[in-house]
Amino acid sequence: MNSPWSSISAQNVVDLYRSILGRDPETPEIVVEQIGLGSVEAVAFALVNSVEFRLKRNLESRAIGNLRLLRCFDFELYVPEGDWMFDDVERDAVYEPYVIEAFREKCAGRTVMDVGANIGIFSLSAAKVTDKPIIAVEASPENAKLIVINAKHNEADNIRVVPAAAASEIGMAKFQRAHTANKVTRDYDLSAETVDTIDVTTALPLDMVVREPVDVLKIDIEGYEWNALQGAGQLMSGKPTVFLEFSPEFMRDGAGIDADTFLKFFFGRGYEATILHRDMSRENVGQDVERLVEAWQTYKDRNVTHLDLMMQ
Repeated sequence: MNSPWSSISAQNVVDLYRSILGRDPETPEIVVEQIGLGSVEAVAFALVNSVEFRLKRNLESRAIGNLRLLRCFDFELYVPEGDWMFDDVERDAVYEPYVIEAFREKCAGRTVMDVGANIGIFSLSAAKVTDKPIIAVEASPENAKLIVINAKHNEADNIRVVPAAAASEIGMAKFQRAHTANKVTRDYDLSAETVDTIDVTTALPLDMVVREPVDVLKIDIEGYEWNALQGAGQLMSGKPTVFLEFSPEFMRDGAGIDADTFLKFFFGRGYEATILHRDMSRENVGQDVERLVEAWQTYKDRNVTHLDLMMQ
């Protein structure tokens, strides 16, 4: 005699979906097709082991205020709730693995500077492979606080947080206040009308931030890399391996320079470029400016804003 639990209908699958995940499936027929019409135990097992259920349980049990404690690679970090930048972390427990993999290789046992550190993913990744200093430079005071919290949570005592914007000279950086971790410094107009929407922070040359030689430099400041590098002559004289985003559009909008000028900064110092492709492959292009621009255009045609490069 068959057990009533041994086989269920499509409606039973939908009912279980609603009961376990707390919502109706958007496309019931696809859910039924994916899960199948096995036993109740098999369907329930599939649902409670789904990414959505695990994330829901994780967020409900590990949320503090508007922060969520999520697993990322081999560490945990607090992420602001609803931050669109970290869908990858929420869904897959990774963030830009095609960059992080190469980054970790170069950071092993070395001194690291993370400019545009955001909430600390790259700094924490480095802390897993080096006990030497990691200098995390972040313009947003809110993000800088999260780096401190995340470093403490992961017992990464070698991360030093510098709450400042990297620039060519001492001054003030301005950025729009936003409820996401992606806060971009720009020359916004500060006035009585914008005082509630614009934040300011100290701008410093990187050579003032660090005294020891830096072996690895990661810099991601949305087109302001050129400005920051103008204040890093001493740092760059040590020829660190550099990880950065390459986008002629970002460079034009952020610093008013073209791709050729930016790349000559590195190539004139003997650097060569490697493209870190999103399929985890690496393409060494040497000092081929034309190839880099061509590759960027290919990515742009796929609605990807930039290339990820390793300069060494």
